[in-house]
Amino acid sequence: MPNMSYCRFHNTYLDLNDCVNVVGEALDNGLTMSEFLRELSDDEQYYYKRMLTRARDLLQYNDELLEAQHQEDY
Repeated sequence: MPNMSYCRFHNTYLDLNDCVNVVGEALDNGLTMSEFLRELSDDEQYYYKRMLTRARDLLQYNDELLEAQHQEDY
């Protein structure tokens, strides 16, 4: 079920936080990337990689918004 627009970022933050914690635990346990990925199902591996790509996109878009704001300020 899609998130409602008024809580999209809130709900996604909670889910992302859970994912980040799982990766952090893998690091704490000394796992390599290969070992970490082997612990995930094929479906989860696919979406883990896609999520990283989308996270990069989000950071790029954020930078562009900040740059637009910076240009507005001048």
